Amino acid sequence: NTGGWPSDPDASIDKSGLTLHLYAPNSSWVYLNNTFNASDGDYCLQGILPKAAGPKNNAYLGLVFLAKDASTFDVLQVDSSGAIALWRKVSGTWTQVANLSRPTLVPTPGSNIVLRATVKGSLISVSVNGTDLQKVRIQVPTGPLDFGIYAQTESNVAKPGIGIQVTKYRVTAGE
Repeated sequence: NTGGWPSDPDASIDKSGLTLHLYAPNSSWVYLNNTFNASDGDYCLQGILPKAAGPKNNAYLGLVFLAKDASTFDVLQVDSSGAIALWRKVSGTWTQVANLSRPTLVPTPGSNIVLRATVKGSLISVSVNGTDLQKVRIQVPTGPLDFGIYAQTESNVAKPGIGIQVTKYRVTAGE
């Protein structure tokens, strides 16, 4: 914990990392660092790919970057089915930038996962578990930008819910 993560009763930090707890009425959470800002940089999240919250209820873990707030950001995410995608949310409206799923790269629930996005100007390069997936150009929002974590289930889960675990998070100046 290098600081900047907001305190919340549903977020816990211990020696194994940060765990975000999801349960009804919330099925998603954008957990932004509230101390540091970054735009160009190398963003890297290591965590445990969550298991599905139930039948037909995938769980998602995502690396959030270029965030103006919780309704405008980019996210590289994986889900408990092994799907990988790059999404953009602008003023609350979702757009899939790229479906990055690959038959040769199917992360399994309960396994370690490394999500990485490198931003240089308007070019984003993304990788999962060290496999480069795609480079895309996007319009970068203006102003100070945040980064963080995205956690989601497809539908609400009753208490105690599901824990989405992040073991490391790093932002550096880039390559």
